[in-house]
Amino acid sequence: MQRPIAEATFHIVLIGLVGYFLMESYSIRGSAAGGSLSPAFFPKAICVFLIVMLLVSLLTTIITSAAPRISEGPSDEDIAAPQKGSLVVSVIAWTAVLGLLVLYAFLLEPLGYVITTALMIFSMVSVLVMLNKQERKVTPKGVAGLAGFSIVTSLAIFMLFTKGFSIILPTLGIAGV
Repeated sequence: MQRPIAEATFHIVLIGLVGYFLMESYSIRGSAAGGSLSPAFFPKAICVFLIVMLLVSLLTTIITSAAPRISEGPSDEDIAAPQKGSLVVSVIAWTAVLGLLVLYAFLLEPLGYVITTALMIFSMVSVLVMLNKQERKVTPKGVAGLAGFSIVTSLAIFMLFTKGFSIILPTLGIAGV
């Protein structure tokens, strides 16, 4: 029973922190550059989205902790005690994600938004799938599907920001890619 209390407390702390960031986003001034959206729009939207997702996760945690345990699976102590191998995999995953984000920041200007974002999405999902114990099966169809998803996602986001919000993103080449 200790684990749900810790998770709920963590959710509440995060909600408070995001609420503070939301209050601070109201102090962001408008820019003289114009545009259809104010500079504070995205911080406010992200904060509201995070608060909603954290509230849903908190409610899920509360509901699942209140539900009676029916199955005779491993106890909470078995689940809460991290195994040495899973801890190493978690450290490797976090390090890989951090490294990919740093690499993304360095490659964004020289390669442009679409290429760099597609590579980052593909690399991030690939690394996390390879580190997952249950999902180590790699097929050419899965790789092609992930490549297509990465390209379509980065192009859709690029078009949304450049055409929809009139925000200039780094480009490469004559096609604006």
